[in-house]
Amino acid sequence: MAASAGVALPSRQPIGAAGAVRAGRAEETSRMPRYVVLYRFTDSGRKHLKETVHRASEIRELNEAAGFDVLAHYWTQGHYDLVTVVDAPSEEAMMNGLFSIAEAGNVSSETLRAFTDEEMQRIIGPA
Repeated sequence: MAASAGVALPSRQPIGAAGAVRAGRAEETSRMPRYVVLYRFTDSGRKHLKETVHRASEIRELNEAAGFDVLAHYWTQGHYDLVTVVDAPSEEAMMNGLFSIAEAGNVSSETLRAFTDEEMQRIIGPA
């Protein structure tokens, strides 16, 4: 495990390291799958709260280097403490990355697969 601001980071690959963009599809359908990830701090995450911005920045850099497109990341009030919107190279890559983040022990998460208007129209068919 590597250390980050005094917090152990898992040795697992960052989000996206295990996946690749699916080839051979038309431009409109070749967009990577999009996810909304809702995070809640664990007891450990609350103990290291002052490091959350630094930790998030490091994770974002690792994930972007691994092929993810982090579209948005917000700290929030309410039931969830953080919300991230990310395009992942594959479903497998997303799972690998979520396991990596979970292993650090600072957050628990709920992940939602998100669909654009165009994707939803293809799913439901013509109006």
